[in-house]
Amino acid sequence: MNRIESHKVMTYVIDNPGTNAEKIAKQFGVPYHTIKNKVKELYQEGKIFRQVKGHTYLLYSTEYAMENNIPEDWVEIPEDGMLEQQLWFNDLIRVAL
Repeated sequence: MNRIESHKVMTYVIDNPGTNAEKIAKQFGVPYHTIKNKVKELYQEGKIFRQVKGHTYLLYSTEYAMENNIPEDWVEIPEDGMLEQQLWFNDLIRVAL
């Protein structure tokens, strides 16, 4: 069965700050989409903090993220001065999700 309990995912995130859903799926031997859905559920409950990095989310317990001032968006400053457009694009993506 492809079920996993929320507390197992939460414990893994607490023990492995900055992990991602793919690593959690491999750890527990369940499909990625199973973990993705569980992470979304924990995020909506305010238990998990997601930091955007490229095309993935780094996952932290909300408490860890607040204590360590983890920013929600990780933005690589483009060399060509396109930071304003990058920030606008990040906001657009956040609204779409």
